[in-house]
Amino acid sequence: MTPHRCPAALLLAACAAAGCAVDRSPDAEASDTGPVTVQLLAINDFHGYLDPPDGADGDRGGAAWVVGLADALRAEHRHTVVVGAGDMVGASPLVSALFHDEPTIAFLDRLGLRYTAVGNHEFDAGTDALRRLQNGGCAAVTEETPRQSCALGPYDGAGFGYLSANVVERDSGMPLFPPFAVETVPLDGGGDLRIAFVGLVLAETPSLVTAEAVADVRFKPVAETANALLPALRAADPDAIVLLLHEGGAVPEGQGADGDCPDLGGALVPVLDALDPAYDIIVSGHTHEVYVCERDGRLITSAGEYGRWLTRIRLRFDPASGALAGRSARNIAVAHEGGAVSYRPDPAIAAMVDAYRMRAAPIMDRPVGRITADLTLQPDAGGMTAIGAVVADARLAAMAAHDPDFAVVNIGGVRASLLAGGTGVVSHGDLLRVQPFGDELLLVTLSGAEVRALLAQQWREDGAPELLQVSRGLSYAWHSNGTGSGAVVPGSVRVAGRPLDDDATYRVVISSYLAGGGDGFGVLTDAPLMARGPGDVPALGAYFAAHSPLSPPSGARVRRQH
Repeated sequence: MTPHRCPAALLLAACAAAGCAVDRSPDAEASDTGPVTVQLLAINDFHGYLDPPDGADGDRGGAAWVVGLADALRAEHRHTVVVGAGDMVGASPLVSALFHDEPTIAFLDRLGLRYTAVGNHEFDAGTDALRRLQNGGCAAVTEETPRQSCALGPYDGAGFGYLSANVVERDSGMPLFPPFAVETVPLDGGGDLRIAFVGLVLAETPSLVTAEAVADVRFKPVAETANALLPALRAADPDAIVLLLHEGGAVPEGQGADGDCPDLGGALVPVLDALDPAYDIIVSGHTHEVYVCERDGRLITSAGEYGRWLTRIRLRFDPASGALAGRSARNIAVAHEGGAVSYRPDPAIAAMVDAYRMRAAPIMDRPVGRITADLTLQPDAGGMTAIGAVVADARLAAMAAHDPDFAVVNIGGVRASLLAGGTGVVSHGDLLRVQPFGDELLLVTLSGAEVRALLAQQWREDGAPELLQVSRGLSYAWHSNGTGSGAVVPGSVRVAGRPLDDDATYRVVISSYLAGGGDGFGVLTDAPLMARGPGDVPALGAYFAAHSPLSPPSGARVRRQH
């Protein structure tokens, strides 16, 4: 199947103008008499978790189990389309990341994925790397990126299509990938059903990846772009429109399981409010939450994270008119035992993952040090985590030759806990789970006033802080009811135990991600660069080598005042 082609007979001139994609599935079966049901299976935020993720839900997920469940659900419906809402790759465990996420693409192909929106993490390695994932070819391997592309044979590219209506190339103004695709289901007696899938990613993506990764593209507003696309969509004459959107909502505990979401919040809500009513089926992602919501006549879904869930959406059509007559959705756990559906893991995918795991094992299993207790992502009262503090201290130590004052780490760059288990041994693979992005360490200078501004930028417009993890050398207190500069307790900021001097100059270790203004820390974009350091994982490995066995850092670096 070639979802990038635009047969003019199906989309007329609108197809070429919009860069859309249309595919008539050659193996679609004719419908029975009566209402026709088309099943959508949706996944989002998989992040290359080919093995079941660690944690309390360790008996859920895993690529082989996801495929097994999808096959069982597909057997219940003659017409099934598998779709995604972005972040299929990026921030991946080593068994995928070491191989440029090619194993995850192979899994998605076997899953039967047809179309997916791009997510912000699809851009982690840059647009050229993303184009290669779509189109095929082996990645260049250098000393700086010693990863193993085409490790088990040629890489031919994804069999599914990326969709990106609001990501355009700066030079040409054309979409990076097609804005939408139209899937057709032939019906008995002639005619067919036509379902349009539109792909969009949050416009704030440049603040979530390095500036270099997206320097050649622009991200347009989500709702404005979607609404402007409607004339081209209507020219394609779809019977239903499904929005694949990498932007997400938040629901309180106890809501979202069965469509009851009166308190749906998050960045998704203003997007929904600005969208044309024609977009009434929305598969969302990004926030890693699990929900099925009915809001203002729209059906909104999200399947959590890491392949622990699949969303099953059923669309029922009148075969005579093609009108959408009903719809329903449910999130189904990818449970290994006792699930709602009886199924087994797919043996071919299990064998593929085993093969990649064996190839990665010498790197993953190499010991780098020990810990005396768990270093978790659970924040203390001030917002610091034990693993975040260790990562920050490691980055400070890595730049010791340049006499740094302190280091700061964005919490989103620390992705996993380190658990002591029985032996306390930490492997290189563990370090890569903690820091999967491969950021470079940089030493910059900030005035005291800029340090104060940096701390203030931890608070967003809605008052929810995006707290940095800080190393030894920096401490401060914040008010739980404050925002911006008003949140930091006056006089509490200290560097090396001394009060912050607005006129002094401080040497601060940051990542290349933060240097590009990542996570909204714009004050760092113009900070003068003093020195470049190692990568984040080598820095953490060196810190373990020098300080093992490591214990959770003591002392409150960040304090919260009520």
